[in-house]
Amino acid sequence: MPRTSALEIVLRPIEAVVVATASTQLRAPPLFVIGPPRGGTTLVGLHIFNTFEFAYFPNVSKLHRKTPYMRARLARGRGAWIASYDNAYGNVNGNLALSDGWNIFQRWFAPYSEAARGHAATARGLVKLAARFEQLFDAPFFAKNNANSMRIGALAELFPGALFVHVTRGYPEAAASLLEARKRHGVALNQWWSAAPPQMLGRKFASEIEQVGATLWGLDRYIEEQLGRLPDERWTSVDYEAFCAYPNEILDWIEARYVSAGVGLRQRVCERPDHFDASRLEPKRRAELELALAPILERLEREDPSLAARDGG
Repeated sequence: MPRTSALEIVLRPIEAVVVATASTQLRAPPLFVIGPPRGGTTLVGLHIFNTFEFAYFPNVSKLHRKTPYMRARLARGRGAWIASYDNAYGNVNGNLALSDGWNIFQRWFAPYSEAARGHAATARGLVKLAARFEQLFDAPFFAKNNANSMRIGALAELFPGALFVHVTRGYPEAAASLLEARKRHGVALNQWWSAAPPQMLGRKFASEIEQVGATLWGLDRYIEEQLGRLPDERWTSVDYEAFCAYPNEILDWIEARYVSAGVGLRQRVCERPDHFDASRLEPKRRAELELALAPILERLEREDPSLAARDGG
């Protein structure tokens, strides 16, 4: 276990006081980009983030999970984020680059478990932390994190008025990418990577393709059910391939939502593509995955696991 640096020892009590005295509510609705892993959330999230100025958890904060605010404050004093779309499995290089805040969110939410409305009471510190970041960047708070797909109930309770963008993708393409990611990261069968459908956490799977199919289908179904409980104006779904062809449509939706909330978004000064090339599978590989996924998805549709609320909310 690495030794705690002298700077970290100094910053921890300062961080504790600063966050503890933060506001218990945000000035503007936060925006959460969610969806199954390898479904296009990173590109959609980066396009939104490279267009509008948002508060966020940068890489330096994710690295120092116990002093995220002070680390971001120090890093911001030494430079600014330079817009980029380059990433590897959702990770963008640079201290001030957008991160998923994985370790930070885990201070309040256990990995690979559902966080429903009833869990919000134990996560009030997240609101105070987000409020400090909102103040630091003078902009609404933003997070792209696939695991937040499992926390919609808690996030909606913690952040009244929060906005959600659900990114969907064709299952063969998403499955191919997720199979590759699981192999690359050494994820064993019946273990999860990035996010998991809460209604299937107790299942055992006979093959990688079965678990991948259940991950994609189950998360989409869970997200749809959870978002369906919120007012329609607070969420939208984005098809990845449609986004690649017309990436500015989601920007229009976001800007309109903030205008309705009386919040003006500042735009970043950078060049943005007017379209993206959606990665496509070779026809043979696509046909193989469609054939393998078909009985899995059909069985899941028949079973249609109950998505009833765990806490009545």
